[in-house]
Amino acid sequence: MFQKLNLKIILWSLVVIVFLPLLLSPFLFSPPEFGRGVIFRIIIELIFIIWITLVLSDQKYQPNPSFIFSSSIFRSLAIYISITGFSVIFGIHPFFSLWSEPGRLGGYFSLIHYFLLFIIAGSVIKEKDWEKIWTGTAVAGILVGLFAIEQRFDFFKNFLTAFARPPGPLGNPLILSAWSLLLFFLFLGFVLTQKSLFKKTLFASAASFQFFSILLAQSRSAYLGLVAGLGIFLLFYPAGNKKIKKWLMASSLVIIAIFALGVLLIPSLTKNPEIARIFTFLPSSKNVQAASLVPRLLVWQAGLKGFLDKPILGWGPENFSIAFDKHFNPGLASFGYVETYFDRAHNTLIDTAVSSGILGLAGYLAFFVIVFRQIHKKYRAQNINGENKILLAAVGATLAGYFIQNIFNFDSVSTYIFFFLILAWLEFLLNSKIQNPTPETENSAVKTANSRMPLPLPLSAGILILSALLVFYSIFKFNVNPLLKNWEINRTTNFLKKGSYQLALDNFERLTGQATMFDHFYHALNEGGALYDMAMAIKNTNKEEAIKFLKKAEKRVQDYNYQRPFYVRNYIFLGSINNALYELGETGAEDRAKKFLEKAVEISPKRHQAWLELANIYLISNEQQKVLAIADKLINFNPDIGEAYFIKALSYVRTGNIDEAESQLEIAQSKKLDYFGYPYLGRLAETALTMNNNDFLEKIYLEYSDQYPKNIQPHQLLAALYRNTKQIVKAKKEAQIILELEPRASKQVGDFLNSLEK
Repeated sequence: MFQKLNLKIILWSLVVIVFLPLLLSPFLFSPPEFGRGVIFRIIIELIFIIWITLVLSDQKYQPNPSFIFSSSIFRSLAIYISITGFSVIFGIHPFFSLWSEPGRLGGYFSLIHYFLLFIIAGSVIKEKDWEKIWTGTAVAGILVGLFAIEQRFDFFKNFLTAFARPPGPLGNPLILSAWSLLLFFLFLGFVLTQKSLFKKTLFASAASFQFFSILLAQSRSAYLGLVAGLGIFLLFYPAGNKKIKKWLMASSLVIIAIFALGVLLIPSLTKNPEIARIFTFLPSSKNVQAASLVPRLLVWQAGLKGFLDKPILGWGPENFSIAFDKHFNPGLASFGYVETYFDRAHNTLIDTAVSSGILGLAGYLAFFVIVFRQIHKKYRAQNINGENKILLAAVGATLAGYFIQNIFNFDSVSTYIFFFLILAWLEFLLNSKIQNPTPETENSAVKTANSRMPLPLPLSAGILILSALLVFYSIFKFNVNPLLKNWEINRTTNFLKKGSYQLALDNFERLTGQATMFDHFYHALNEGGALYDMAMAIKNTNKEEAIKFLKKAEKRVQDYNYQRPFYVRNYIFLGSINNALYELGETGAEDRAKKFLEKAVEISPKRHQAWLELANIYLISNEQQKVLAIADKLINFNPDIGEAYFIKALSYVRTGNIDEAESQLEIAQSKKLDYFGYPYLGRLAETALTMNNNDFLEKIYLEYSDQYPKNIQPHQLLAALYRNTKQIVKAKKEAQIILELEPRASKQVGDFLNSLEK
């Protein structure tokens, strides 16, 4: 009786897992992948105890030697995970390789849980139970698809946040498309093999929603995977009629040919912006500079150089950003800030090579070769029926599409869960369902089960107790505690947004006493960033409080730097903090800023953000030759870095060379740097005011006004400047313009005019 109950608990726990992509909560489960990843780990650890109980209490649930020694999938997966384990041990930073951070929740600890999912599901779940799991998955797929469609088309106004590229409940359009691709061909296979009309309708609906999710997410990698998978599916679809078989094979070739033809037609196709997104991944596109291909190629280039640094076992899982920073290509600065920081290569092959070296990459590729070989071998077996061939074709198409799209993408908690679940189901198909059982094979299975020796009771009890203790420790220490702290951190950040600063600060202080493996993310990044922003907001009105906030931010980053000691952003951020302290007159801040920024440059020698922050220090300390030298170095790195020309302009303003400053601003603007925007205009104003160069500042504000005639901000700035320089007539004129542009500002304008009379 207890065995049946345990089996049902495992089954329905797995059904709950397939609904995890729908898990959403602004506080408890944010970032989204963190919440669903932690809940997944808790569920796996709980059912692991139940599985251990089954194994110890009944011989038939003990691992089948054929599964361990004969299953090529199990062996190849175990070898790959073992190699990854060695790369953790010998990597550059084992701590982060083990735990990762909440935004990704990768790491070796999570990988072990996916492997446990494969083992438990593959050894316990039987045919009817698999049907329940995939039925639940179909329902989840429909709900995720509905979510994405509502985000895209906003049928129920303001019900969900609208997106041009919907992320669905998964939080990222790339993850949505990859997840949908993993399920599309499986659902298609079930449509073609199910007898029940209800099930056919359910899986057809689910397949349709996955298809539309892929289209709406506009992920070029998923489009490639879809084409590859469709070609494989049609190629191996078991048609009894030879003519139909030839037609299907021809269709698969036509699909590939159409895709290839699209490459030749790109110049005309890309005139349509919607079609352009599909094809801009191709290098022959005329608009390739605007596509994501060029940044990706530069990232891959940095990754390959990192691989050559540590070719055997790599840098360790989750450490791609360290290799990327070391070989950072300043050409990425041309594509905006978001394209300058990567913790994934957007190419699983390069990610694997960097994190686990040539051994890990070989293990990864060998695993896929073995899986496809096993599928093909069983597909060609004589005692296999048409339905099973369809399911094998569907799995083959799924894994082929998954492999292809991962050449341009990365894995996530959601995709890993279903990838390992599909592998467990494939193991079941290969070993249980495909070969029609005979009395001889059934008797052999019974004999095998009876031949396994039961473990002595004391040993079984000891294993169970030890396993339970370890699991419950893991649940609370590594899952529940971080989850609850994550909830508190998100609530505290929300207090800041609502203006409850003291409550937020008190909460952050209290939470530092609750240690977790993610405290760098919680305190160095979240709390430190919040403290810095608060300091910047009040530095001109409350200098003492701003200094206090900045010092606390510095302490938080340094306290938790041990969790990510090679993270270049730590040192750039510490440099920025001390730069601000130096501006506020704090003794010793200049030397500390230089020390941190020199460390940043050591980690990432060509990273322009670090050099620019170092130039800011020299700008304030009036070492203008060093400022210009850094600017020239950056221009040599990449002549399109607009900030390099801007920092030169600031330097020339400080030395009184206004003509050269204006020339550099023009060049900066030609490099797509809008110096009327944040934070550039403020820095220009501060520098000009520091040098008492009101004429230059007036000229900048007037240019701002000419460029944005409907914007009241330049007129507000001019009005304030004219009031401070006693140009009352001009100040009144600007006030009148403000009133014309914004009649609702009449009270503020009136107060301003009254202040001019005093």
